[in-house]
Amino acid sequence: MANLSKLLFQIIYLGVILALLIVVGYVVVRFVRGRMRKETADGTFTLQDLRTMRDRGELSEAEFARMRDALVAHFRRQASDGKHGVADVESDGDADPPTLDAPDRNE
Repeated sequence: MANLSKLLFQIIYLGVILALLIVVGYVVVRFVRGRMRKETADGTFTLQDLRTMRDRGELSEAEFARMRDALVAHFRRQASDGKHGVADVESDGDADPPTLDAPDRNE
């Protein structure tokens, strides 16, 4: 009986340690992703960013359509030039997505 309770205590102890490691890992991943996202936020928008802004009411449908069309046109030009991979994008300074200014709602 004593061995069984000792074994149960060890299993619970290891379970708690494993749970803590998972929580710490999750926090570290979230932190790193947040830092990476901030480092890449250089004034360019992804299509998902534009959709989110439209859904929040920060962009009208017309503004969304104009900005979406600009992004799509940029990436179509990039694809037709044969720039498909990351290496191509990194080697060509012209391969950055267009910078789209968000409309100023205070006007």
